[in-house]
Amino acid sequence: MPLRTLLADLLEAALPHARALGCEDELSSVPGLIDRPPATQQLRLARHPDRLPGLVRELTASFTG
Repeated sequence: MPLRTLLADLLEAALPHARALGCEDELSSVPGLIDRPPATQQLRLARHPDRLPGLVRELTASFTG
């Protein structure tokens, strides 16, 4: 089964729970992870001269906004 089909089925099953928890927006962002996986961004950041400290700084910023 293609990943996108499987994901669509899983998201459909999870939607009532996401609504009940008030996190529909977060659930709706999941399909974008297929096209832009966070690991790709992390690898790109880790290649900069600053490497690990830069990666940790960027990850911290993304979580603390």
